[in-house]
Amino acid sequence: MSEPRRHDSEVIAAQVTGKLVNRDLSATDTETYRRWNAILFPEQAERWAALAQSLPDLAELLLVRAIMLSPGDFRFHFNLSNRLLSAGRQKEARQCLDRVMLLSPSFSASYGNRAAISPDACRRLQLQGRAWVCGGGLENGVSASERLIAAERYGSADEILSDVLAQSPLFSFAWRQKAILQHRRRNLRGARLDHCRAIISNPALSDSYLAAYVHFCDCRSFEAAGRMLDFAERITPAGLAIQVNRGSMLEAMGRPAEALWFARRSVLREPGIADINYNVGTVYGSLGKVDEALKFQERVSIIAPHMLGLKNNLAQALLKSGQYRRGFEAYEYRWYAESMEQPSIRTLHPHPSFDLPLWDGGQTQGSNILLWGEQGLGDEIWALGCLAMLEGRAERFDIEIDRRLVPLAQSAFPHFTFVARDVDSPFDCTKYDAQLPLQSLPHCLGRPDRPVEPGWGRPNAERLAEVRAKMTRERDVRVVGLGWRSVKPVSRWSFDLTLKCLAGLGALEDVLFMPVQYGMSEEDWASVSEMFGSERVLRPDFDVWYDIPALNDAVASMDAVVTAATMLVPLTISAGTPAVAVLNETQRDWRYLPGKKASPMLPGVLQLWPTDCGRQQDIAEALSTVLRSKRRFPIV
Repeated sequence: MSEPRRHDSEVIAAQVTGKLVNRDLSATDTETYRRWNAILFPEQAERWAALAQSLPDLAELLLVRAIMLSPGDFRFHFNLSNRLLSAGRQKEARQCLDRVMLLSPSFSASYGNRAAISPDACRRLQLQGRAWVCGGGLENGVSASERLIAAERYGSADEILSDVLAQSPLFSFAWRQKAILQHRRRNLRGARLDHCRAIISNPALSDSYLAAYVHFCDCRSFEAAGRMLDFAERITPAGLAIQVNRGSMLEAMGRPAEALWFARRSVLREPGIADINYNVGTVYGSLGKVDEALKFQERVSIIAPHMLGLKNNLAQALLKSGQYRRGFEAYEYRWYAESMEQPSIRTLHPHPSFDLPLWDGGQTQGSNILLWGEQGLGDEIWALGCLAMLEGRAERFDIEIDRRLVPLAQSAFPHFTFVARDVDSPFDCTKYDAQLPLQSLPHCLGRPDRPVEPGWGRPNAERLAEVRAKMTRERDVRVVGLGWRSVKPVSRWSFDLTLKCLAGLGALEDVLFMPVQYGMSEEDWASVSEMFGSERVLRPDFDVWYDIPALNDAVASMDAVVTAATMLVPLTISAGTPAVAVLNETQRDWRYLPGKKASPMLPGVLQLWPTDCGRQQDIAEALSTVLRSKRRFPIV
């Protein structure tokens, strides 16, 4: 191409501009004319930025020149960030993108690129959400907030939802997500207000009523939850989601037989949906029908093998069916389950309590292993019985447990170090090589069939004689401990007994009764005294909730214990005292085998199900059988 003849600069500029409009120019011609364009108008930043497109080797310098001429134009900063990203210079690219976001807060591409190179996961989600909101996709912005809520990044989610609602104050989807966020933050009043706003914004949308149903159901306000389902059903008659949720509500209310009807209808309509099969299996499990529960939970694992949150109920079904090897393997996914029970204080997911790798059970000379208790007090007592599997190993073990259990455990296992759990103080993990929850020991060590060693906390003969003499006052009588209530925040209906069902025990001769039920009121004591006679009722001289070592010694000195499925059951195992566990039809604890008299997980415990103890004398007969036995553990 020939060089343009020298004329007046305006004439030449017009010719160059005209040439650049031609899309048929070759790359070489385009570069030449862009050079002339920049030379003729050196004070115009756009000309240098355009030339940067034709000279990739000099693009960075040319864009810097454009920025110097027009520092407030976000486009030049953005183009420079793209060049820096291509060169792998992420730190400088982040600085450029930060300037773009300041100069043009509504430019969505800058948030997307900044999110792609952000090292922080929370920041990435926040930036991606901003990109979606600025890009005009309000639904995408709400979806971003949903992911942030799932990651427990509530502040970032709140910012995105506030932006969305500022642009569209009547966006029902955003109000619904805001209500879910408020519920997660336990601002229940705010959650209800936002659910109302979501419904008012679009009263014809059934999803808003279903979201409100979840809120009320989780708050145990079943009457209000039922009304929400009724409203949703008017909008979507015979809707599958309504049918599924109605069954779930009935199951949560402790009415599994009614829940099963809805659950089975749902699975007939959609047999290939994992959540529906999961619900059916859960209801069967609540009814104690283990084989049916296992069938549906196995189906769930086939339909959705990667949905880890659904594997816990498969583990429960396997364990209740006595398939302990597979059951303990699946039980490792318990951290992913969305349970209505109070969660464990320490956890592995979603935010691990300790920054340590999991111990695989291999022999490692000189390693320091941190074991820690999980779930409730009874679960910790049961799991401490697994420590006998670690005797003689080369590793050093520290065990973090409930403060009340430390004296008992340290006395029983002097070669281990026990640490009182204190969640309010930072925990030093630097001296440990690995960690493991206590209830993972059976799977980790490959001993799932009978992991608990009974009698591990039994005091010596001298201490037993001392406590026994104090209880009986040297009389030739037998002592039976009583428990009938476990305070569970949600599923208390599956753990309680009525005191009247124990009335038949009064027919046994030469028996004293010691209630070791925590939280007893004077009214409770009066009821027990009236039932058995005050002269036959022993009152503990220690706090049965806080003084666990004294409770263990008292239980060890008894002839037997009759109790509901409370923490007394694992305590009788540690104390080496036989027990009669009076169970309800719905028993969620996997250690109890439905319909069986005994469980390998609970040595020395005679299980009485409703079919076995329909009358008061049935419980008395079971206790008589245990008392007549000469062995410490008649049931194995």
